[in-house]
Amino acid sequence: MVLKAILEDTYNLMKVIKRGREVVSGSIAERICDSYKQLSLAEKETFFNMLVSDHGVAETTKIGITLDRSNPVESIQRLQNLRHITQPQFAGLFRVLGKAQGGVKFMVNMRTDLSKLTGKSTVEATPAIVPVIDHELKQLLSVWFSSGLFHLQRATWESPSRLLEKVAASEAVHPILGWQDLKRRVGAYKRCFVFTHPCLPGEPLVILHAALLENVADTMEKIVPALFEHMPDSVEDPARVKVANFYSISRPIDGLSGIDLGSNIVRRVMHRLQAEYPKLQHFSSLSPIPGFNNWLFGQINRHLQHEVFARILDDVRPESSDLLPLFSDETHVKMMQLFDVDNNKDLYTKLSMTLESQEWITSPVLVSELKQPLMKLCARYLFALKHRGHALDPIANFHLRNGAVMYRLCWQADQSPNGLSQSCGMMVNYRYYPELTEGFSEKYYFTKRIPVGEPFASVISIEPDSLPLDP
Repeated sequence: MVLKAILEDTYNLMKVIKRGREVVSGSIAERICDSYKQLSLAEKETFFNMLVSDHGVAETTKIGITLDRSNPVESIQRLQNLRHITQPQFAGLFRVLGKAQGGVKFMVNMRTDLSKLTGKSTVEATPAIVPVIDHELKQLLSVWFSSGLFHLQRATWESPSRLLEKVAASEAVHPILGWQDLKRRVGAYKRCFVFTHPCLPGEPLVILHAALLENVADTMEKIVPALFEHMPDSVEDPARVKVANFYSISRPIDGLSGIDLGSNIVRRVMHRLQAEYPKLQHFSSLSPIPGFNNWLFGQINRHLQHEVFARILDDVRPESSDLLPLFSDETHVKMMQLFDVDNNKDLYTKLSMTLESQEWITSPVLVSELKQPLMKLCARYLFALKHRGHALDPIANFHLRNGAVMYRLCWQADQSPNGLSQSCGMMVNYRYYPELTEGFSEKYYFTKRIPVGEPFASVISIEPDSLPLDP
């Protein structure tokens, strides 16, 4: 009955929209929102399929367009008419639903539901319609969530309990273990900043955690103990606050995945911290590399399948894409001896099994021998692999867009099972230099160039950028 009602209301609302009478559509839109919330996921799938089949393209039209440079106004009008013809009708429905009471949150939740259908659809047409609907939702949400309207606030132990609960539940990088742990994370020598937006009042869209330390941390062991070093009610000593180490940045709302929430998030936090500690000049992240192992194992498997000599490392220099050996000749011989094999296929099979089982971390010999080749591979993954010209790794891309420098690749930085399964325990320091962040951000956006520090550059033998002296 509910499904039938929402289909009827949708049909009636579309008629109102086509007549240009959106002003009288509020009550119908609210009914649609209320009915949708009562649907099962299977019924929502039926609803999505109906949107595309019944409210997609207005009519079958042959599209032909000629643009005249000598008459730019007319050319623009023709493009506008083309957009009107080619835009799905249900895009208008989404705009109206977004204006209903709680409509923006409703559309975010709808996009979350849509993502759940990927790989789980029961209707044959669904895999094709999911990206079509998602594209329209993403376009609207990108407009609604203007980064200029973000509100930055610090979460403290005195913050509303509802906000603190969301902070605790959203921390996936370094899970918060109970209220006492949470109290420390928002207490002395720690900072938790929350970004909210008028479109979703009270809902954290971005949560950033920082530890105020005396040095740039290159392992989680230097950050995690700091979380427990001070009592929450300790008085901070400004002399000890020399570096702000960002150790966790999360986006809790699945329905906003892929939406650009702004490239100045970290810079706003830096300005906030400098207002509190004017002498604070050093900012760094210690960031995970979640996609490295998947890429590495994929490369090993591809070469195993083709029985190619062990060459899976692209030259990290942007001007070359030649494949180079995974190991140096000398190290390759050592690896053959270490794994007690006499051919490349067995070597890479054992290497893959060893890295996957995480046993190598207990062997000083393996830790020593694998350090250089794995760091070179990881540097190549971070520096040379691109998506549309920008860094393929999403966390690298986030920090670089915010104006950071790919400063240092950190060996054995996170030896937890999760850290080993993501990136063989490696992490990255992305350094932020207040006087350079805006310039680096613009240069990365327009030229796709990745700025690097000397420690990172030394791994792959390239020239580092000129940077201020370290603390």
